[in-house]
Amino acid sequence: MKSTKHKVVDRCEYCGEGTQPARVRVYRQRGPRRVLFERVPALVCRACGHRVFEPAAIETMEAVLLQGHVRGRSVRVSVVSG
Repeated sequence: MKSTKHKVVDRCEYCGEGTQPARVRVYRQRGPRRVLFERVPALVCRACGHRVFEPAAIETMEAVLLQGHVRGRSVRVSVVSG
């Protein structure tokens, strides 16, 4: 059976330095809609700050943008790896 887990990136694809897990803010705009997602899980480069998001986090943010069910100023995105 094929594994659906994604390889953990431990080096930045741009500068080659190490990455570390973090919770970050992500600002997205689609047309007139602007959304600030908070505490999104990501791997962040220690040197240049490049961020890599898990596919589940990206899918969750995209779903919120497409559905338009955002109230208030921000949406917390929780992703459980497994």
